[in-house]
Amino acid sequence: AVVLIDGPAEFEAPARDRLHLYSGQLSARVPPAAKGFSVQTADARLVDLGTEFGVAAGGQQATELHVFSG
Repeated sequence: AVVLIDGPAEFEAPARDRLHLYSGQLSARVPPAAKGFSVQTADARLVDLGTEFGVAAGGQQATELHVFSG
């Protein structure tokens, strides 16, 4: 998976297929070979099945997910 993180952001990548986004925004492109890549936020766990998507997390709002392709 290719992940772009927009700062300011707080995140952690505990494994190649998993990312914890505490606050900030990211976009990701997940090819079929990386199917199952996940992003964990305070209130959601997003498991990708081979798409391009964006996530915003933190602050007073709930996690926001946008699928761009797939």
